[in-house]
Amino acid sequence: MDIQAQRNILKQLKGSPAEFKKTKKGSIWVGDSLLKMRKMRDASIDLCVTSPPYPLVTKKKYGNVKEQKYVEWFIQFASEIHRLLKPSGSLIIDLGTCWEPGKPVRSTYDMRLALKLIDDLNFYFAQEF
Repeated sequence: MDIQAQRNILKQLKGSPAEFKKTKKGSIWVGDSLLKMRKMRDASIDLCVTSPPYPLVTKKKYGNVKEQKYVEWFIQFASEIHRLLKPSGSLIIDLGTCWEPGKPVRSTYDMRLALKLIDDLNFYFAQEF
């Protein structure tokens, strides 16, 4: 499916989660992930792979969150993911490098998020890529 077709599906959904593709090994859902996760049973998934919007300095159409609020914003998703993961489950998060506005300094949001996931939600840290 091309990108335009995917965008059309997302517009039609208006946030309501809908199954996008299903295979014998699992399914892909599109829409508001918090709505979907809140309807799922505890310890029901083996793997969650996510690439949330980065807290970029430049505002994007998809609504990226500012760095100052990013960790708080992501924790609501991480709490649900933690509840859904089986004890042997894994979470993989794609976090991009960002820069402090107006400074030649790298943001530390990703490090702060990792520590919050470990300290507050009891995730384990395996590796950074």
